[in-house]
Amino acid sequence: MNQLKVAKSKRDINIIYEHYRNKINRKTESKYYLKCIHSCGATMITNADITEIIRQPGNHNHDQEEAQIEYEAMRQKILRKIENDPTSVMKNCYSAVLEQNPRSVAPDYRSERSSMYRKRSKKVPPVPKSIEEVQFQGRWKRTLSGAQFLRYHNPDVGVTIFVTDESLQILSENGGVLCDGTFKCAPLPYFQLYVIGVIWEDRFFPLVFAFMSGNTTHQYRKLFSVVKKKITALTGRHWMP
Repeated sequence: MNQLKVAKSKRDINIIYEHYRNKINRKTESKYYLKCIHSCGATMITNADITEIIRQPGNHNHDQEEAQIEYEAMRQKILRKIENDPTSVMKNCYSAVLEQNPRSVAPDYRSERSSMYRKRSKKVPPVPKSIEEVQFQGRWKRTLSGAQFLRYHNPDVGVTIFVTDESLQILSENGGVLCDGTFKCAPLPYFQLYVIGVIWEDRFFPLVFAFMSGNTTHQYRKLFSVVKKKITALTGRHWMP
């Protein structure tokens, strides 16, 4: 049984019926007057909720658009995936939708990348212009599993520290640690991302992530002081790296 479907394209809203796309020509309080997007003369009327056909459409003088409609449906699934999970890598969202719909006609990733970025930008906070503007609220203070992650944020000192209780527990059991600062991966407006981790079975595991506005001795001391206090408060141990 054919049903009315509402689909948003890049420029308009389409109402799909019997694999033909229609657009809104005019509307009243109780009705929508639709016409084929190809201006073939076929028109139809629906109720205001676009759930019931009041007048059946006329004859179209062109082929149905199954491939294009399927393409738009896949495009919307990808955008909804990004909207529901804006912190995930966009390429992963795109691949996940394709894996769930292996036989569908799908848009090319590169051609839709700009649309994906725009969709995600509506769900994530804007990039601050200065350290003083940096704020963390709600979900951005926690991991994806809901664990507390943000542990220290001081714009005056220029240090923001992220670490979970599990990572603090691991650190408390290891006196030997490795530290590394990277400048290329630091998110604006920070100067560097500093990582504290441990070696386990010949592999490096990062545990503490610190955004820093500089690389001064005072900032490094503050970082390790905060981590030491957090470990002591959690485990009762005095961490001596």
